[in-house]
Amino acid sequence: MIKIEDLKVYYNSGYKKLLSNRNEVKAVDGVNLEINSGETLGLVGESGSGKSTIARAVLRLVDANNGKILIDDENLLELKSSKLRKKQREIGAIFQDPYSSLNPRMKVKDIISEPLKIHGVLNNSSDIKNHINDLLEKVGLNSSMANRYPHEFSGGQRQRIGIARAIATKPKLIVCDEPVSALDVSVQAQILNLLKKLQKDTGITYLFIAHDLAVVKYLSTRIAVMYLGKIVEYGETDTLFSKPQHPYTKALIDAIPSIDPQLERTKPRNIIQGDIPSATNPPSGCVFRTRCPKPTNDCKEGNIEMGLIEVSAGHWVDKCCINCN
Repeated sequence: MIKIEDLKVYYNSGYKKLLSNRNEVKAVDGVNLEINSGETLGLVGESGSGKSTIARAVLRLVDANNGKILIDDENLLELKSSKLRKKQREIGAIFQDPYSSLNPRMKVKDIISEPLKIHGVLNNSSDIKNHINDLLEKVGLNSSMANRYPHEFSGGQRQRIGIARAIATKPKLIVCDEPVSALDVSVQAQILNLLKKLQKDTGITYLFIAHDLAVVKYLSTRIAVMYLGKIVEYGETDTLFSKPQHPYTKALIDAIPSIDPQLERTKPRNIIQGDIPSATNPPSGCVFRTRCPKPTNDCKEGNIEMGLIEVSAGHWVDKCCINCN
């Protein structure tokens, strides 16, 4: 349903490095992804890897320097005014912080009805009221809460309001930008189960962004691992967890804590040293080479062909790092 081709999003850092004209932050640097209708694609990686920038590009909150974002074969990056507005009706968003993503001056009914009015989905006040009540019940809230303000709700309840707003226009795709990272663990489980139920009932598609692989594993059909603006591994969830090929993916999986103390003490550790490099001055050659356990001169010089290679059906891995095991 959605296809991202060679997406590049560069930011101007606001300053130029000494003896250099490079002042670009390469937040997303040539990303290719596909999300099938009715599935959940999990996008994971450290902070600064470019996950949220992809989300903002899909939502048209930032401009892309290059590439295509195709939804039903229409390129979002080329649509203008009314055509873009019509297409944006098919995309919803759930944001990370339920405390700042809701207008504190608006009642719940106004927050949820806003996208309905903007996109002209419903105009009759009675129909809007009934639709709001239905949405609140779908997300596990009482319809009587429609007249309250956001500060009267807990974090989990606020996120449910955000979900109700996201599904108000019956979108085909919802971009979930770390929707549970600000919530308690018990509340996280409730929100994840709600998202699963909504997908089962409506067939909605999710782009689910997170840094917690355990959360992504529970919800996602497929997972893409992102590092410094690039996809380094991509495949079915079960395959990625049972047969990870990239050292970065292995390290992320090993970082998931186990509830079994004995297993936690004895399981192998693939620890990645150092911090993610700056996107204003990424490493030459392979972007992962500065933290790779087995770097070579070819990695540094870029003598190895970059990009993804299919190692098994539907399982893609960065060519340079395929043998770094």
